[in-house]
Amino acid sequence: MKKLFLCMALGLAAEWALAAEPLWLRDVKISPDGQQIAFCYKGDIYKVAADGGKAVQLTTQESYESSPVWSPD
Repeated sequence: MKKLFLCMALGLAAEWALAAEPLWLRDVKISPDGQQIAFCYKGDIYKVAADGGKAVQLTTQESYESSPVWSPD
């Protein structure tokens, strides 16, 4: 009975994981000083502090932006 319950729980967990909304996070780049992280999400570029916090959207174009690059200045 325990094996049946375990199999059912694992099956439901796998189904839930497959049904979850996909993550669109791409092109992650860490700043040269390691303090910030830039990334693409659903066609826009964001940045967030490396130690966490709220991400700030940097682009709002209708076009698809990708591949953020940190400038030395």
